[in-house]
Order: sequence, then structure tokens, then C-alpha cells
Amino acid sequence: MISIIICSKEPSLLQRISANIAKTIGVEHEIIPVLNPHGEYGICKAYNSGASQSRYPFLCFVHEDVSFRTEHWGEIVIKILADHSIGLIGVAGNIHKMPTISGWWGVTQDRSTYRRQIIQTSPLNGQTRHEYENPLQETLADVVVLDGVWLCCRTEIWQEIPFDEDTFPGFHFYDIDFSLHVQQQYRVCVTFEMILEHYSDGNFTAAWYRDGIRFLNKWENHLPVSVSDESQETMQQIVLQEYQAGYHLLLQVAAKKLQKLEEKSQKLKGLKASKEYRLGRALLFPLKWLFAVASTVFRRTIN
Repeated sequence: MISIIICSKEPSLLQRISANIAKTIGVEHEIIPVLNPHGEYGICKAYNSGASQSRYPFLCFVHEDVSFRTEHWGEIVIKILADHSIGLIGVAGNIHKMPTISGWWGVTQDRSTYRRQIIQTSPLNGQTRHEYENPLQETLADVVVLDGVWLCCRTEIWQEIPFDEDTFPGFHFYDIDFSLHVQQQYRVCVTFEMILEHYSDGNFTAAWYRDGIRFLNKWENHLPVSVSDESQETMQQIVLQEYQAGYHLLLQVAAKKLQKLEEKSQKLKGLKASKEYRLGRALLFPLKWLFAVASTVFRRTIN
């Protein structure tokens, strides 16, 4: 009943999650791995390719570095998506999306707007955190955007709204973009009936910021979007806070980049002052002189 699409980089992770799914899903399913060990194509293209091969009425797009901790979670997915007012579900999301370059969590990271249940485990030190934000104690919470770690929809939703591989050729912001597209016509929700464990720390690279700029260029005229009943004045205050936090975040990123450049510069200065560098230059000088003489002779010969 459920087709599971996985963009896979590591064979060992794919093998582990495949075994975990078979043990926990509790319904008929197929796993469609899209092998992408060297990042030949982005996740939107991978997901569209996998979904086009599916044969079941429900689709699950999931990262390979997770484990499901809920038995028979497939039955939960089918039950929720039987409500055709709901187009997309996940395990982490936000009731707002502001016109800033940020993940689903927002720049200010105001947890009161989060709706989330997930176990987050660091692969570096093994530290585990149970992230749970459910202020209204809901079983199913309406949100605007979802974290792409796990996304489920009916196949017909994806057929109507495929992932935008033209705008997002990389691996970032695809989830927020997809969520917003679906949210324009259907409900987007976080379920608290299941839990999974995610083995990742996350990181912010230059590619993340480039995709963030692409996202903002695409959606800036449609943001902010919210499912809360906040007043217009309150929403304006939230937007202002996001802008301020985003400005300070960019300053921090720029400062780190400058620090790294300074460290590289100092290393280069140290290299040039070393005996090995001076010796290398001394050995190369005669070769440079010979090359210059040979070049002059060659030019005279052909003239």
C-alpha cells in the first residue's frame, strides 16, 4: 500500500533502514532506492524519479539515516491520509513561514511555533535528544512547512505537485518548497502518533544558503504564511524579529568565513617563511630560467 522512496548515498544505511521498515511498517510496501552515491543529481530529481516508479497509492519520502520506533506506522499513515483534506504529513514542522532564509524552524527558533516529535541522535558523540513540541496536546497538528526527514502523501498529490527539481537542483529547501505548494490546496500536518530516530547533526554550507536564496526568490511575494490566528500586527512583529535574527546570523556566518580566511592566510605566511619553501624556490629558479630560454629559442625558430 505504501511506496517508500529513499535517495541513498551509503549502502550500509540503505540496508539498515530497509530492514527497519520491513520490521515496523506493518502494511504491504515497496522500497524504491534511488542510488546517488556521488550526488550526481539533487534530491528533488531523485524523489521524482523514485515516485514515478511507484505502484502504490501512498508515497513516503524518507532520509536513509533514520530508524522507525513505532510499530505498524504504515497503518497510521494510511488512516491519516484517508482524509482527503490532508495532503502531506511529517513529524516536524512550523505553524509559520516567514520571508527569510531559514529552515522549517525559522531564524529566531521560537519553539512555541514548532510542532514536532522526533528523537535526534548525534552520529559524532551519540548524544540523544527527544524533541517534543506539542503545546495544544494534539494528535495531529496543522502546520505550514515540514522537515524533509520524513514526508508522506497520497500518490495523486505528488502527481499534481511534483518536487521542483528545476529551482532546487541540490539537497536543501526542497521540503519547505514542497510543503508550501501542497499547503496552498490541502492541509499539511504533523502527526504525534509515531516517532522516528534521526541520526544527524545537520549543517549549514554555502550550498544551503544558495538554495535558500533560490527559495526566497521564488516565494517572497507569498510570504509570510501561517495557520495560526495571530493578528496582523503580531505577524508583523514576528516578521521583524525574523529579519533582525537573520541579519545577525549572516553577520556570524560572515565572521566565521573571515576567520577561516585569516587562518589560511596565516598558514600561507608561515609556509613562505619556512626553509622548505625557500629551498623549493631556489631549486625551481634554474628550471624557470631554462624554460624562458627554451621558449625564446622556440619562438625564433618558428619565425
